Amino acid sequence: MTPTLTFSITTIPDTDGLRAIYGTDEHANAEQLAEIVFQQGRQSHEQDFLPLHLHRVAAIACTLRDDDQFHVWSLGNPHDSEAVLIQHLFDIMEKHLPLSISWNGSGFDLPVLCYRALTHNLTAPRQWDANKREQHINLMHELACHQPDAHASLHDIARLCGLPATPDLAPNQIWVDWQAGKQDSLRQQNELNALNTYLLYLRFLRLRGSMTPVQLQTECNLVRASLTQLDEPHWLGFLQAWQ
Repeated sequence: MTPTLTFSITTIPDTDGLRAIYGTDEHANAEQLAEIVFQQGRQSHEQDFLPLHLHRVAAIACTLRDDDQFHVWSLGNPHDSEAVLIQHLFDIMEKHLPLSISWNGSGFDLPVLCYRALTHNLTAPRQWDANKREQHINLMHELACHQPDAHASLHDIARLCGLPATPDLAPNQIWVDWQAGKQDSLRQQNELNALNTYLLYLRFLRLRGSMTPVQLQTECNLVRASLTQLDEPHWLGFLQAWQ
């Protein structure tokens, strides 16, 4: 079978990049720089909007369905550099040659990853192979029939399908939590996003007639069995809440 990889990223403001763009002193207050950009977003988009090239990747979570196995995990650890995390993801793609699945990956995750990979001078040949780049499904766009006005949040669709999901955090709240040292909590939420994306993808296969009810149940059972092998509390909570 073709390996299937879902991925989700968590980002914070690139305060070093903000210093470079605004030409401020290297010791300029990071919180104030981030708040300036958030305020600009509120004025132009009426929300905490941050331009994609000014995000910094703080965490990457993946699921991988390959052969008879299913895995879900966060890449690296909270102390790894952004460059290490991004290169790790691209290396996984190069190694497994998967069909990649995301929730708005082409609208957010992939542009952010590409901008950041460029700044770190990384390599990602598969991402720029015209034939292989097509092996990505933006699940949000597919379900919205590529109509921007029909876009929905991962949280809402997961909940409607009976899946446990935590509310989407606004960019400024993620920044506040990161500054408060809640990296583990943010990484765990990102893992839940990656898992829910995969589970919704299974339903999408059923929707388009590529999977029978029995096959769908078999895949869900494999996910359940894999999660029972993980001892982190958030997975126990997910299993207990999963309808």
